Amino acid sequence: DRFNIELDNLAKLLPFPHDVIQKLDKLSILRLSASYLRAKNFFKVLMHPLLALDGFVIVLTQDFELFYASETIQTYLGLSQASVIHQDFLRFIHVDDHEMITKYLQPNSVEQSSESALSAERTFVCRMKCILNTSAGFFKVYIFRIKILDMTLPESDKREYGLFLICTPMETMTNSILEIRLKTSLFCTKNRMDLSFMDIDQKGRSLLGYHKRDIALQSSYCMIHFDDIPVLGLLHKDCE
Repeated sequence: DRFNIELDNLAKLLPFPHDVIQKLDKLSILRLSASYLRAKNFFKVLMHPLLALDGFVIVLTQDFELFYASETIQTYLGLSQASVIHQDFLRFIHVDDHEMITKYLQPNSVEQSSESALSAERTFVCRMKCILNTSAGFFKVYIFRIKILDMTLPESDKREYGLFLICTPMETMTNSILEIRLKTSLFCTKNRMDLSFMDIDQKGRSLLGYHKRDIALQSSYCMIHFDDIPVLGLLHKDCE
């Protein structure tokens, strides 16, 4: 009927891969459509830098609803972006951590709208649902840089706040999980014998934000952390 046709058209407009959209039921299509329209008011630019983050980003509303989750949540927890958006955040947290989560995520004195309250940062560790392997369980996640965001829409008189969370897995990864991570973070460069760069592949450009023109003739020693230079030097010497 007409409703199903319009629902199919709406699903095609969602910013998700075709295979994800094919699995959505009617309620999920409506849920994700509403979430996308709400999020569009706040995210004005593409978030490619999130691909280089060693973890994933979550934005929560005041009532702990998942307003936004970066696509990288699937890499670390196996949960698709479409399955978590507009859901209760506590559904994905171990029940023994609910009380702690509620305590840490309460925005302190945000009603005062003070600069210090809105910029407060907190850190903690909790257990989040993980379905990357056959035995689904919970994975320890380090949550840091919790920022309180003013999410009030321009046309609204009611102040609304959200929470911005950066999440990084803590536990040692199993071989299967490590394999998934390596596939998403490995990239290749072409170097001369003195380790000066000649080229970098598309994955490297995406992760690091460099283009060929940015690194051409630059030494690899200038592009890595100071503490890693001795290790690179030894490997370089072995290759000579």
